[in-house]
Amino acid sequence: MIASRRVHGEQGASLVIALIFLAVFGLLIPAILNLGTNDLLGTSKLQGQRGSVYAADGATDAAIQYLRRNTGCGRVFGSCPDGNVVTATMNGVTAQATIAALSTDPFKLDRQVRITTTVEGVIRVTATVFIRDSSTLSEQPVDVENWTYTR
Repeated sequence: MIASRRVHGEQGASLVIALIFLAVFGLLIPAILNLGTNDLLGTSKLQGQRGSVYAADGATDAAIQYLRRNTGCGRVFGSCPDGNVVTATMNGVTAQATIAALSTDPFKLDRQVRITTTVEGVIRVTATVFIRDSSTLSEQPVDVENWTYTR
């Protein structure tokens, strides 16, 4: 009797291939998830920082517009009708712009003003503004001399 002999050529090869795929994907999936998590964290931090920037810029712009309409603000002996603080809230972030006179001559109609804007107690924007007195215009001309954002 002749014994039949089986050829073991490719038997079990699919198991080896499946194990290789599992090992490769087992290494790749955590790395891909880590990248996605880092991107999500970076996006949320950027969103918070941008909200702070927008609120500070908005409060500074609002203070400039307030100065254009209220001629007593920013003068040595002048006073603002609502005080020297302008508040703006954007995207849930509140910023306060404080107006301070830089001009020392009480008789000069043109005035130089510093606006300091804080968000959560931290100074974010400092701006120096020169406002010209104009009795012929409904709003006074404004020149922004500098505008500095602090991170």
